Amino acid sequence: MINGSGEGVWRESHPLPDRVGLGRMLRRMLWNPHRNAQLYMVSLSERLAEDGRQHAQHELNRMIAEAIPENDGDLQFRLVFLQPHEGQIVSFVEYESDPVSLAELRR
Repeated sequence: MINGSGEGVWRESHPLPDRVGLGRMLRRMLWNPHRNAQLYMVSLSERLAEDGRQHAQHELNRMIAEAIPENDGDLQFRLVFLQPHEGQIVSFVEYESDPVSLAELRR
């Protein structure tokens, strides 16, 4: 989740589509660079939550900044993980980054 404006409104950085048609689904079985990027972000997120790797944080900042149309303001992200608990799926915030200037990230 990201907060690019500093207004306290969090949103997903790379949301999944609600629906994928059959033709698109078949095409994605052969070529899907967006999903590959999402899987890479999951791997980076796990590394960051596990041991706070600086490289993972830098890469996540870079990839998320590319998805934000605004050129000014700060970027702050948090990692929200899901896990089963007493028969339900619960979410919890595992990590919250410090704000970073979007202009600085795009240099």
